[in-house]
Amino acid sequence: MRYIASMVALGALLILGLGGCAPAIQPPRSVSVPIATPCVDSAQIPAEPARAGPALTGEARHDASILAASNLRLRAAFREARALLVGCVAGE
Repeated sequence: MRYIASMVALGALLILGLGGCAPAIQPPRSVSVPIATPCVDSAQIPAEPARAGPALTGEARHDASILAASNLRLRAAFREARALLVGCVAGE
């Protein structure tokens, strides 16, 4: 039993003693890091169209015309935003 305890203690001392060794010093390396650059001026981004939710009443005939108008505004804003973004990826 003393033999096992002394071996465990010796193993622990070896582990603790080797744990204090200095790590190998590696030379510095150059690494290329991509940096995001804006391709569109933030002033060109279209504003978000007004939300239709507050104008809805629950009456189908009334709400359908509001939703149709909202759909047209959203599609127009999407076309503007897409036209701006196409210029960002055209070179790829």
